[in-house]
Amino acid sequence: MRIAVTILGLILLIPMGLQAFTIFAISDAVGQQDTAEAGAVGVLVALIWLVGSAIAIPAPRGAFIAFVLAALPAFAVSGTYGDMAIWGAIALALAVMSYVGHRQKRAADERKAAYDARVLEALEAQRQ
Repeated sequence: MRIAVTILGLILLIPMGLQAFTIFAISDAVGQQDTAEAGAVGVLVALIWLVGSAIAIPAPRGAFIAFVLAALPAFAVSGTYGDMAIWGAIALALAVMSYVGHRQKRAADERKAAYDARVLEALEAQRQ
């Protein structure tokens, strides 16, 4: 699940980031202040999204937090920049996937710790 979050996050980051930067640049060039501000927030959302995608494998709990933090401003500017509601919903979906990845990683870590403890017990028993 963590690998899927990373791959999906990075693939979807490209169109979302390009769209947000284009909206920001063109709106700023023609003097539409509201849309330019919404585009700037979109670029911020893309940067937070990048962080979430980058840490999804080693720290899925942090990725969950990053994707939730990306969704909040996305929904906040969705009135001016309608596509951000879609990107916010996708960010929430990636947050849910990151949470599931966190649970799976925690269970795998617990299984590995239990296995390591059994191996150490067996080695100690052989020494005696």
